[in-house]
Amino acid sequence: MAQIDRMDFRIVVRTNLVAGSCWPAGGSVPVSEKPDKSSSNPVATGSYGSVLNTFKRSQYGKFVAKWAGALAVLDLAWLLAFARTTDQLVPAGFLLIGFAFMSWRAWRSGAVIQTEERLIVRGNSWTYKLAKRDVTHFTAESGPVWPRPFSGTFLVAELSDGRLRAFKDFNAPISDAGQHDIEQVAVALNSAWHLR
Repeated sequence: MAQIDRMDFRIVVRTNLVAGSCWPAGGSVPVSEKPDKSSSNPVATGSYGSVLNTFKRSQYGKFVAKWAGALAVLDLAWLLAFARTTDQLVPAGFLLIGFAFMSWRAWRSGAVIQTEERLIVRGNSWTYKLAKRDVTHFTAESGPVWPRPFSGTFLVAELSDGRLRAFKDFNAPISDAGQHDIEQVAVALNSAWHLR
């Protein structure tokens, strides 16, 4: 296991490194408790326990965030320059709030955070949480990926009741490298929770 010091957050995160375009992003987890410097266990502790792994894939999320942010700036400029009545201010204000929220969500999307008790997957629209007791295995599968009009490789969790839960927001293009990246993430998630 590799250790990454994040001095700006004053936490230390222990994570498995993954080759390719998935990389550890230890500082992206909200931390409610900061470990002592004298602590023998150098793992960040949040509201769901210690952070075991954090992976980030966000090329699409960053693209959406930049465009939504640009639309928010244009809407703000229009508001300041031309909006004078309530009929103009209210819709433009809602658009500004909507574009800013969409930009913030998209910027944080494409993250998989594994703690001792939960798996948290941040997508463009939703944040999904799975309890450790509900998961039997992680794998990588290929299929259609929204919003792209083509297929990709994405992370899948096999649940204890036999269902599969696909996280299509955490994906890679179909290629040997993309398949390998997502498979390595699945292997790291399985090994951290001691799954088969």
